[in-house]
Amino acid sequence: GLQGMKIVLAFAGLSFSLLSFNRTLRQVQDNKAKLPLLSWSSILLFMWQLCVTLSRIAILALFASAYSQLKILLPVAGLHWFIMYLWILRDHNHPQPEEPGCT
Repeated sequence: GLQGMKIVLAFAGLSFSLLSFNRTLRQVQDNKAKLPLLSWSSILLFMWQLCVTLSRIAILALFASAYSQLKILLPVAGLHWFIMYLWILRDHNHPQPEEPGCT
């Protein structure tokens, strides 16, 4: 019903925001081709992001249902958050600033 539609729209919105992030990264890099919004590559990237998001949420939901005790769930969720935080800090997909003197 209505709740199912809200869930689908939430996943679609999250996938679209990830697609927009990837498009923006490509737009600010001179050596990358622009990614049009309505293209096969954008549709495939949207579907890829949707599947990745669905699988991650499904695994977290299954883990939470299997280990519903708060004393187990919170440390694991905190560890997951910390590992993802370190991974984002390490990630090199952000655009590099231009060197001084380059135009």
